Amino acid sequence: MAIKKTRVVVPTTYALIHSDRLPSHHPIVVKALSRVSRPGLLSLVLQWLSEENETVCGPYLLAQEEEQPAGIYHAARSLDELADVYRDLQGRHGVRKEVVERVVECDWKHGISLKQLAMVDVRYLSEHPNGHKWFGLKLVRMKAAEPELCPAPSPRGMDTSALPRFHAQTFLRNLQHEIGPLLRAHFYLTRLDSLPLTLLRVQIHDSPYGGQQLLHDTATQGNELNKFKTLFVAFPDGTPAIYVSLATPRGEKHGHEGLNLRAIVLDALPKAISRPNVRYMCEPTSLTTRTLSAMVALRGPGRGAACAGGWSIFADGSVDRTPLERQKPASPAPPPPPPRAPSSKRKAFDLGLCEPEVKGGRVRTTQAETWEAAEDDAWLKRRKVVARGRFGNAGVEEDGKGLERLEIRLEDGWPRPVTTALGERDGNGGVRSLTGSDGGQPQPWRPQIRLTFQGTHVVAGLRRLVETGVLDGERMPGWMTGEAGVSVGVVRHGRIMGAAKVLGL
Repeated sequence: MAIKKTRVVVPTTYALIHSDRLPSHHPIVVKALSRVSRPGLLSLVLQWLSEENETVCGPYLLAQEEEQPAGIYHAARSLDELADVYRDLQGRHGVRKEVVERVVECDWKHGISLKQLAMVDVRYLSEHPNGHKWFGLKLVRMKAAEPELCPAPSPRGMDTSALPRFHAQTFLRNLQHEIGPLLRAHFYLTRLDSLPLTLLRVQIHDSPYGGQQLLHDTATQGNELNKFKTLFVAFPDGTPAIYVSLATPRGEKHGHEGLNLRAIVLDALPKAISRPNVRYMCEPTSLTTRTLSAMVALRGPGRGAACAGGWSIFADGSVDRTPLERQKPASPAPPPPPPRAPSSKRKAFDLGLCEPEVKGGRVRTTQAETWEAAEDDAWLKRRKVVARGRFGNAGVEEDGKGLERLEIRLEDGWPRPVTTALGERDGNGGVRSLTGSDGGQPQPWRPQIRLTFQGTHVVAGLRRLVETGVLDGERMPGWMTGEAGVSVGVVRHGRIMGAAKVLGL
């Protein structure tokens, strides 16, 4: 009598390792490979075939005595032979689908490792900087219960201990210790060449089981594997900031499950960075953007993190002096000449009663028209000078530092309408009292006003409106120039509340 073998699966708290493989024909794998460009995918394949990644990202190779299986693509017998195949693909034109099919159906038909999938996602992030939505957080040191455990601040008032020590292996071990009892995760830590930061990719599975059982079991693939979430966490160099992005395709919502899994990981991040007697917590910074370079510019290690808007000229070194240096006031520009009275012919032309005079195949320009064109050029130059003074080096189109959305709530007091000796005229012609219920001082009038600016680059759009004369650049508030460095804020007394605390000033 044959004994039926049973397999016992025991929950574990260990993390998923790099060598664990996903089925090559799984929809998640095919979709991830299809998002990367053809040159980027070929470059990744050559990285997988290097000696450094041979043990984790090794391909399927034929033995010397083994025959070629039936199929469109022929399997290679060595790494050098397979590398030559992909180098030949690099040297000629083709489509991305050809490379994806060869990877899935021939060279890695035994499965794609988790490290390979992580490298594909990071390459997609590098090629599409606007493909994810980033949230800015700030690491803040918690106050100790005993005062002697907290070091004294520096003479300038800056807490030099705000920057935690970051050791990659220790951080990943502590992070796995915090989230291990709740879910399974795979960690991939790397550096980006284009930006000064360390990027952590976390692949989250809402399951107590790990290893190949989680990745290859048919029931698990149908129910749980399609629901796993990918979380990106970026740590910029030399600043207590964290950038977080829950990777989802555009047009799709995160869902309650994805937000709950992200909350678990975010709650464990400051605990993993903390050490005995030095505890940290995360605070929001009211900044959300789709460009990682914009996050680095506004919350990064550079001088521009606290010098946005018109103050950016001092951070970029465009001027040699400081904003505190006294300068001799420049002589005011001479006012433009008064406008001349238009001639009768000009009035008739403006009213459409006559056609412009044509002489020698050209439209004849009168002296008044020439003067008006010169006046328009002078005002255009004036508006550009004002925009340059208010925005500085910020708000330049296609600079990769744009905010896609700016939400502002105004809470400033506004002047009241015409009042009588008793109170305010209401809409029905009656009189409404201005005093409060207790008969004290008049209550300020604060209407509920919310402003939302949306576009590919909000600050650049506002700067363009100033240059075209739609907005008065001399009277516009400072928060419209982006100097607060936030995407959501409350304006009181003409300034965004809490902006100095967010920027660490």
